[in-house]
Amino acid sequence: SQSLGFPGDIWNTAVVDKMKKIIKVCKDKSIEVGVFTDTIDGLKFWSDLNVDFIEYGSDMLLFSDALTNLKVIME
Repeated sequence: SQSLGFPGDIWNTAVVDKMKKIIKVCKDKSIEVGVFTDTIDGLKFWSDLNVDFIEYGSDMLLFSDALTNLKVIME
């Protein structure tokens, strides 16, 4: 997203379209490819595109999600 001029906007249409092209080129050359996603829906989206490695969120995001889920459980 940064290189395309959309820093942090990983779901920008231009970014997603470019990633789809990159994934195809890599797969055609038997090169493994990985992506970053920030949502559970993103995990499925990229998995459906046969991506080899998916980084989900960050440590802080995972910690925040865990606290949110804990709060829901405790209510």
